[in-house]
Amino acid sequence: MSKLLIIEDSMVIRKIIKHLAQTELTCQYDFAEDFAQARQLIANNDYFLALADLNLPDAPHGEAIEYTLKQGISTVVLTARFSEELRDEMINLGVLDYIYKDNRDSYLQALKLVNQLILNKKTKVLVVDDSRILRNYIKAQCEKLLYPVIEVADGIEALAALREQPDIGLLITDYNMPNMDGLKLIKQIRQTRSRDDFPIIALSSSSDPTLSARFIKQGANDFLVTPFIQEEFQWRILKTMEQIALIQRIRDAANRDYLTNLYNRRYFFNEGGKKYEQALDNRTNLTVALLDIDFFKINLGHIDKKI
Repeated sequence: MSKLLIIEDSMVIRKIIKHLAQTELTCQYDFAEDFAQARQLIANNDYFLALADLNLPDAPHGEAIEYTLKQGISTVVLTARFSEELRDEMINLGVLDYIYKDNRDSYLQALKLVNQLILNKKTKVLVVDDSRILRNYIKAQCEKLLYPVIEVADGIEALAALREQPDIGLLITDYNMPNMDGLKLIKQIRQTRSRDDFPIIALSSSSDPTLSARFIKQGANDFLVTPFIQEEFQWRILKTMEQIALIQRIRDAANRDYLTNLYNRRYFFNEGGKKYEQALDNRTNLTVALLDIDFFKINLGHIDKKI
């Protein structure tokens, strides 16, 4: 199983991150106190991501960052200082992102980013653009976020890809395309898939100030003007996917019993009809089982009386 490597020389910061990681992280992780220990760990483990301090006692000029990237490990930089020159240097090196070590919330955001990247590895992205150059650039940015990417040239091809691979979890589409443009594509998709279930991010180089509103009204979750900077593109995607995940968690909580975590009456009435119609359409049997847990309510009542 791939793990996260956290490289940080400050004992105080390591304690903060470790405390947060115990409740926030959904993956295994290791800590390295310096560059030498990091190299030793990398030699003996499989890491999908590194959270790496920019300045270490034995690597004061970002040598650890260069090393993790050369080893094929996606890297997020932790740094206490900022300058435009430093930002450009980090982006040119190919880091996924950089996060300032300002306060506890900074580390929490870093760990949330890690969790999202884990989910990204299981989420297919469909990129739709007739420009091969732009399509390749968007694909490269998505792959930095660990997404598997499928690419097509227009809306007609996009609809075909969605039919063939219904597990695609994110669509990124340009506006101006032959055969079917981005607006028509979104309108077609929204006939069967809502924006709460299937996120769409629209792109355009048009100077039309009304285009963003038209895309949002038509069903896009977000809109970006091209050309865009790497950070804005990445964080727009991350925030969109975070919102979708939050909606799904809220919906799941509403459909489950808090005590047993089993689906509740609401879920039964929402999904029962759909299952029945599917069984009719497929000419298959549909079985419903009603289970009574003996003395469940009585035991709960007995506990309440004791309290």
